[in-house]
Parts: sequence; structure tokens; C-alpha cells
Amino acid sequence: AVDSGHSPEVIYVDELARTKGKPLSQDREVYLHDLPWHDYSEQELREWLTAFGTVEEALFLRHPTTQEFTGGAYVRFKTHEDAATLVATFPKEDDQPGTLHGGWSLSEQMQRPGDGAGRGSAGAAAAA
Repeated sequence: AVDSGHSPEVIYVDELARTKGKPLSQDREVYLHDLPWHDYSEQELREWLTAFGTVEEALFLRHPTTQEFTGGAYVRFKTHEDAATLVATFPKEDDQPGTLHGGWSLSEQMQRPGDGAGRGSAGAAAAA
């Protein structure tokens, strides 16, 4: 292992690009950023998410060295409709830094095999 004296940097694809276009009916994962993690505990944020539907998994992103929350999260709901309820609460164009926002998970779409619409490739998913 190489030790350069620097902490590792982790970048998630959803931090680099947002999905465009309409989600597919099997999309159930939402990427959230700028969560108010200074004001709420992880448990309080999990409880808030259940107001939108049944949460199968919530992954709150942490800094790899300090383990502090970064303000990002991936949330997988039981149904597409539950996830759509959360996505619908966010303005479509208002994505100002420091404001809680969320959208369909690009990483979920990139992991799906091609379905004829080109969503199976990374470039197509970001551009769709």
C-alpha cells in the first residue's frame, strides 16, 4: 500500500453529474445532497425519509478518514412511487449549494444492463 500522507478522496458519480430525462418504472434509488447533518442525527434523518414511503436502505455518505457525514446519501425505497414522492418535493431547477436537494440516482441507472434506450452505458445515462 502506498502511504502518501494524504487522506483518500472518494467521489461518487452522482456528485459529478445529475440524471436527466424521465426515470424508468424500476428506478427506486434517490441521491440526496446537502442534507442538514449538522442539525439532525442520522436517526432523525432516517425517520424523516420514512414519511415518503418504505425505505429499504439508506446509506449516509461519510468522509473516509474522519467518518463524519458529508451531507450526501443514497436512499433506496421499496417502490418507484415511494421514491418519486421524495423526488417530487425538490424544485427541478433550484440546485443552489447548501440547499437540500435530491434526484434519481445516476449510479443506479448506470448499473442497470442496457435496455434498448442506452441507459446501460455511463455516458448515455448521464446524457439521457
